[in-house]
Amino acid sequence: GPLKNVSTSLTFSRINWEEDNQDQLYLNISIPWGTSRTLSYGMQRNQDNKISHTASWYDSSDRNNSWSVSASGDNDEFKDMKASLRASYQHNTENGRLYLSGTSQRDSYYSLNASWNGSFTATRHGAAFHDYSGSADSRFMIDADGAEDIPLN
Repeated sequence: GPLKNVSTSLTFSRINWEEDNQDQLYLNISIPWGTSRTLSYGMQRNQDNKISHTASWYDSSDRNNSWSVSASGDNDEFKDMKASLRASYQHNTENGRLYLSGTSQRDSYYSLNASWNGSFTATRHGAAFHDYSGSADSRFMIDADGAEDIPLN
């Protein structure tokens, strides 16, 4: 079936800060769904017995597109519909990568982000966009006298 390699962890930590013990408990569960999707849940209980939760879904089943969504907050934030919501999307092209993400918490904040990661090479003979690669990688441009999509091996 699709449920293989489920991982769980349970962690207890105690921090002694200025003669005060601060105990925390963490529970994490990660469920791979096939080879490219993951459902995750995390719970944290702090020294005040306040419990917070995070649930997320990640999908990279399309090699050129991946996305994730998550919700996080404590019990009161979920009950009052004020949990933090996050989403992200990445699109890969031969000319670079587009990243989009957003976060919101009702009556508190909203954030939208977009970025592009790619490269641009320009010479006196022409210019081209291409995927980002390290600065030590070579690039070359070929004049094909107007012909397009010439394969190189």
